[in-house]
Amino acid sequence: MPDTALSIMNSGRYYHWQKIGEGAYGIVYKAIDSYENREVAIKKVHLPALAEKQGAALMQKIHHPSCPKIIDCFENDDFCFIVMQYLNGNSLRCFQGKLSSHLIRKLLKDMLAIMAEMDRHQMTYNDFKPDNIIFDGKHFYLIDFGAVMPYQSIQPRFGSRAFASPEYLAGENVDWRSDLYSLAKTAQAAAGKQDFILRFWIRKSLRQNPDQRFKSIEKAKHVLRLRVCVCFFILFAILCLLACYQPLQGWCYQKALYDGNLELCIQIDAGRKEAFEAYLSSHDPLQYSTWITLWQWQLPGVRDSTFLWQCFYQLSLLSDDFSWQLQEEIIVHLKDEKAVMYQSLLAASEISKVKAFASWARNREDRIFLYRYCLFQSTDTLSGLMPDFRTWLAEDGLLSEEEKDLFLAHGALKVMDESMLKEIYAKMLPLTNEDYVYLKAKMACTLFETGHYQEGWLHQAEKLLREYQEDAQCQDLYAYVTEKIKQWGSNS
Repeated sequence: MPDTALSIMNSGRYYHWQKIGEGAYGIVYKAIDSYENREVAIKKVHLPALAEKQGAALMQKIHHPSCPKIIDCFENDDFCFIVMQYLNGNSLRCFQGKLSSHLIRKLLKDMLAIMAEMDRHQMTYNDFKPDNIIFDGKHFYLIDFGAVMPYQSIQPRFGSRAFASPEYLAGENVDWRSDLYSLAKTAQAAAGKQDFILRFWIRKSLRQNPDQRFKSIEKAKHVLRLRVCVCFFILFAILCLLACYQPLQGWCYQKALYDGNLELCIQIDAGRKEAFEAYLSSHDPLQYSTWITLWQWQLPGVRDSTFLWQCFYQLSLLSDDFSWQLQEEIIVHLKDEKAVMYQSLLAASEISKVKAFASWARNREDRIFLYRYCLFQSTDTLSGLMPDFRTWLAEDGLLSEEEKDLFLAHGALKVMDESMLKEIYAKMLPLTNEDYVYLKAKMACTLFETGHYQEGWLHQAEKLLREYQEDAQCQDLYAYVTEKIKQWGSNS
């Protein structure tokens, strides 16, 4: 939108608009507020902008120096504009691996204070990451409230997957402990050399099980206030107790864990979960290399069924041969009733076994595994399952409509169901989340490849991919599309 058009909005209150940033959900401008003669930041998002409006409304309840004030919110044409206090600084992304322990403590102290205020109002922020924290050299500020939601909310999940907690990604109800996990990952990314206190604080906050993190925000603050010498004294006392009351093996394991020597932990006792948990909390669970390392460390032999089930469900997000092989190895080591159902399904890819599992599966994790298992089958097997697959998704009350459409899209792509591809493409086209760009473009290319040569599918794919060139998949597909357009001409 040109500056001349923006300058007359909202009765001319805001003028001299300058674009200063752009994200997946909107554009941010700097402008002058003529009423107060001050600089403001204005975020422009497409209507209906329900998440942004809700976030702005909820954050107006929060009063903290590190939380920019929401000044105004108005609509014009097809856009919603949220006016906030302007902050002069840089995001933490510019300081990754550079902040001292002193500054990291200040960051955590300020963000924990905001979390405590949000917890008092029964809501979570849900999007702690370096891009959403501004540092001006002295103070830290939290920005972008599009993912804020009340406790017990069932609305769609937004925010960065790389910094989100396991329970948030799983679609479970979350509280301040989920934000604590994301904040710890953010601090870990920004911190330079960490002292013992910070290493302990971050590891504690990054536990996979939220019940094993700090019991309260106050306790998380208290640990940060401890002096290093006091903590070393406490550590020395603990080590003395371990030497007196526990086997030497246990003492050595704990020392290696505190030092971050996880491979030594595995050599001492490969059956304990702590080293696996520490590694998983500091690496991306969506990367195959993470699980290859854990497999080399003999993950299926861990003596903790709850942790193994968590790993099993996380592996369901990776639909490749290796992840299924590792899941089968984990299931063999689990002896409960649920494991028996999974063993029966994984032992033989029979349609009758799949249908039996579908009748048994009642919780969200089991349903997601069922759908991903179907998508992993051969094209012929999936074709035979498609009527049931669609019925299961249509009747599923545990998944959002968006999640259902994603599963249907992947299924339609695999069996090349043209009518379903067109139906799902039309439903997903309005979605602006960049995570769906590749999938929508892939559907358009598939429709072209199935014989719809003169319906403009290649040009739709090219338009979708044009602005998303950072992802390797998008780059490869864009190169393919542009080459095909040269071959087939303007109507392709």
